[in-house]
Amino acid sequence: GVTSVESIAMLHEGSYATGHTDGFVRYWSSDGQVTNEVDCGSGMVLSLDFDYVRSQLAIGTANGSVQILKQDSDSPLMKFRGHSGPTEAVSFLPDGTLISAGDDAQIIAWDSRTMKKVTSIDSGHGGILDVAVSGNKLASIGLDGVVRLWLLPSFSLLAELRGHDDFIWSI
Repeated sequence: GVTSVESIAMLHEGSYATGHTDGFVRYWSSDGQVTNEVDCGSGMVLSLDFDYVRSQLAIGTANGSVQILKQDSDSPLMKFRGHSGPTEAVSFLPDGTLISAGDDAQIIAWDSRTMKKVTSIDSGHGGILDVAVSGNKLASIGLDGVVRLWLLPSFSLLAELRGHDDFIWSI
């Protein structure tokens, strides 16, 4: 059977990928059949995101790795130990830049063409649980219960939205 699903990303034409507690990414057809399985070799798969333009799947894992796979490929285009704790969130920007965020409170920008780290910042969250991108803004949330808005591509802090009494799981 299929182990617990920790993350999901929609792909082309109704297909999708799921990340699992057993460290595998499974690709599924639109009719619900597994078409490929990839062992990420880095522990539990916590986060996925898909770049429709480049057909690349970003993967964040429990051991802090950040990976990029070409859709339906078994070998990563990029695989780095990006974070000192679990990589809780990955998200592609429209220009192909990959954002990763993790329990180490770091937000890292990766150039998906050169597969190199562009920049990293300390978010101040004490641990990041999720990120979301809209236009030229990135929102991050974490263990401190604060939503932080960042201006892209400079990663300058725009605002801190306070009011939650506990951490925020998802944005």
